[in-house]
Amino acid sequence: SKETTEKDTLQQQNNELVAERDSLKASLEGKEKELQAAVSAVSKETTEKDTLQQQCNNLTADRDAVKASLEGKEQELQASITVAKKETTEKGTLQQQNNELVSERDALKTSLEGKEKELQAAVSAANKETSEKGALQQQCNDLSLFAAVVAAFSSFSFPFKLVFKAS
Repeated sequence: SKETTEKDTLQQQNNELVAERDSLKASLEGKEKELQAAVSAVSKETTEKDTLQQQCNNLTADRDAVKASLEGKEQELQASITVAKKETTEKGTLQQQNNELVSERDALKTSLEGKEKELQAAVSAANKETSEKGALQQQCNDLSLFAAVVAAFSSFSFPFKLVFKAS
C-alpha cells in the first residue's frame, strides 16, 4: 500500500509535470510566434528604413544636382543680364538713329510732296500748252486746207465770178 501511495504520488507528480510541460510548451510556442512576428516587424521596419534612407540619399543627390544647376543658371542669368544691358544700350543708340532717320525721311517726304505739286503744276501747264498747240495746229491745218481749196478754185475758169470778202 505504501508503494501504491508512492506510485500514485509519483503518477500525480508526473501528470502535473506533463501538464506543466505542455503548458510551458504552449507558452513557448506562443512566445516563438510573438518572436517571429516581432522579427518580421523589425525586418519590415528595417526594409522601410533602408528604403527611406535610399530615398533620402536620392533626394540629397537631386538637391545637390539642382543646387549646382541653379548656380550655373545664376551665372547664365548674370551673363544674360550683362548682355541685355549692352543690348539695351545698343537699342537706345539704334532708336536714336532711327528717330533721326524718321525725321530725315519725313523732311524728305515733305520736300518730295512739294516737288510733286510743282511737277503736277508743270504737267498741267505742259498739258495746257499741248492742248493749245493742238488747237493751233488744227487751225493751221484748216487754213492750209482752205488755202488749197482757194488755190484750186482760182486755177479753174468759171462762167461766173466769185467774190471773196474778208470778214
